[in-house]
Amino acid sequence: MKDRSAMDEFYDYLQGVKQTYTDIIPVLREEMDRIAKDDVAALDETLKRQQALLLKTRNFDDKIAEYIERLGISASTLTETVREFPEDDRFRFYDFLGEFGRVVEQVDFYKNKCRELLQAKLYGIDKRLADLPGSRESLTYDENAGGVTKSLYSKTFEKKI
Repeated sequence: MKDRSAMDEFYDYLQGVKQTYTDIIPVLREEMDRIAKDDVAALDETLKRQQALLLKTRNFDDKIAEYIERLGISASTLTETVREFPEDDRFRFYDFLGEFGRVVEQVDFYKNKCRELLQAKLYGIDKRLADLPGSRESLTYDENAGGVTKSLYSKTFEKKI
């Protein structure tokens, strides 16, 4: 049988990671709201909170490898690791994996919604800048002056060389 205390510590560590991701969900909802309201100052604060939460999981892969080694298991994924646990522990960890999967799906959902909303906002800004007087079509050359691309940008962002 695997080391019971190491198995319990591993489970507790994984629960902590899941809680961190659960804590990110309301922050992502706030981010989405702040993007929709064009509240840049509040958005910056939200992003700092996300970063602080995610810093808690920065050594995730190293910690998993440490626990796997401590448990004497030769597996490359968390699911493979759980398969080698005794049956009663296996069920507990499988339940955890299901819960964690649902939390990660929610995090991904809100992150994608924030990205889409931000892209829509940026597209709107680009359209407004293109419609400003002084916008013009320009040619851009690559470093060998061979490739030419046309771009539309405002004179505001123009730099003369």
